[in-house]
Formats: sequence, C-alpha cells, structure tokens
Amino acid sequence: MIEEGLQDLDYPIAAATLYDPIRYTLDSGGKRLRPTLVLIAASLYNDDIQAALKPALGIEMYHNFTLLHDDVMDKAPTRRGRPTVHVKWNENQAILSGDAMEGLAYQLIAEAPSRVLKNVIDTFNLMNQEICQGQQYDMEFETRDNVTIDEYIEMIRLKTSVLLGRALQIGAYIGQDKQFGNLSDIGVERYEWLDRDIDTLFRFGTSLGLAFQLQDDWLDLRQAYRRRHSRKQEDLPSHYCPVQCPRAQHRGYERATEDRNLQGLLQEDGSRKSLPPCYRQLSPGSTASPPVDEYTYAKTTTAEGNCSET
Repeated sequence: MIEEGLQDLDYPIAAATLYDPIRYTLDSGGKRLRPTLVLIAASLYNDDIQAALKPALGIEMYHNFTLLHDDVMDKAPTRRGRPTVHVKWNENQAILSGDAMEGLAYQLIAEAPSRVLKNVIDTFNLMNQEICQGQQYDMEFETRDNVTIDEYIEMIRLKTSVLLGRALQIGAYIGQDKQFGNLSDIGVERYEWLDRDIDTLFRFGTSLGLAFQLQDDWLDLRQAYRRRHSRKQEDLPSHYCPVQCPRAQHRGYERATEDRNLQGLLQEDGSRKSLPPCYRQLSPGSTASPPVDEYTYAKTTTAEGNCSET
C-alpha cells in the first residue's frame, strides 16, 4: 500500500530534473516504518485507513528529505548502498531537491480530513521544529569534547525519536476523525480519553525510537572500532561518543576505555527505579554492551507499557 502510493505520486512537469533526485531517493528503499506507524495508529480507531494514506506518504517524504539534507551536512558518500544525491548530482541539487521534498511532504500532509487538519498540521510543524533542534545539537556536539549522556539522549530523542511519536499522533487524529466525526461534539469525557490516547502513542513511539537509535549508534561504533587501525576516534560523529562514555571524543579508543562515567545511562527518566549498573568500564571492542542493552531494554519496556495503555 505504501510502496504503491509512493510509486503513484504525481510530480510537476515543470523543471522535471528537480524531481529526479526525489524519485532516486524514494526508490532506494527503506523500512517504511514511519508511514506504517501512521496507518497502524489510524487503524486503532477505524478499519478504513484510506484517509491516512496521503499523510502517511507525507511523513515518508519528509523523513527522506531529512536524510537527503543530513547526507549533505555529513558529506556521506552512500545511503542504503547507493551513492548519495549530492555525490550522484551535486550539493546544490541535493539541497534544492530536498527543499522540494519538504514542500511535497506538506502537500501530502494537508490531505488529512478537514476536521482534524489543524491538529495534524500543528503536530507536523512541531515535529519539524523538534527535528531541526536535534540536528542543531548534533552539529554543536561535533565541536565539543564534553557531551554528556543526558545531552546525547535528548539529541537523539529530538533528531530521531519524535518522528516516530508524531507519526503515531497524526495517524491517531485521522483515525479518531473517521470513527467519531467532529471531535468537538463527542463530549468532554470521551475527548479527554482520546487526548490521553494521543499522548500515550507519542510516548510509545518516542521510547521505541530511542531504543532503536541507541542500538544503531552502538553498531556504528563497533564497526568503526574494527577499523581502528586506519580510523581514529576524531573521525567519528561526535554524538556517538556518549554511547561509549562521556569525554571520549578526541582521545582514541584505548584512552576511551579508561572512562567510568556510564552510571547515569541506566537512570530511567526519574520515573522508575534505577537499573543497577552492569559494569563500570566499557570497552568499544567488546561483543556486548550491557549498559546500552539495559537502557534499550528499559525504553522498549516503557514502549510496551505505553502500548498496553491504549
């Protein structure tokens, strides 16, 4: 359904070469997780999810727009096994086509039912602002050697996790509209119940996103460690460093193992009993990462708990 929808998108005829990189980007594949979450959330309230399809495609368009611009900023040579747009074309083309993708994403999001359109647009705009804030933090961390775990977690929450949470929110708004019609006429008690659903779904998606990104960054670190003889710590994106340990940037891997500041990684947002530290010294060459795994488990458990509330 999502793949067919992406293939069926109509692009403007004018300046046709502007859209070639967009087709190239969308044809590169991907998990399509974010649009799937939109449809799943809508299906919680109504079996007819057709009204959520265009906004779901808008979420996927927006996600790929962020990747396109992120590749330019990171000077990444490949994405999903293919040359990035700025490599295949050039940086100016990548930036311009990325801007066009953002505009197309807004057009698709605006296809949401009129009664919940403001809710959907407000959520989408908030998500856009949050992701830009996360990217700004990521950029700032590149010039810092004292990034803390809390700062790292907040950065990946904004840059990655909120997109999953907001996708679920948007799908829920559309599904609620299909089931209940005008939300302002359903009564205060039911409206508050639906509003709690929206918040719960957001927390579920955000927790899921944190668990995913933490593991993804850890895998990147391990892969880089295997190439340590030809690649030093300072070549790594600095926001990965707190996964390993604070103050690890610009030290090299052997010095990084001397740090013992992983205790705070296991604190579960102050709302749950702190999990016991698995160990005090983390070697990036080890085959397991207990603190990372424990935190990931905690966030996954939180997500499952959120899900059971709906």
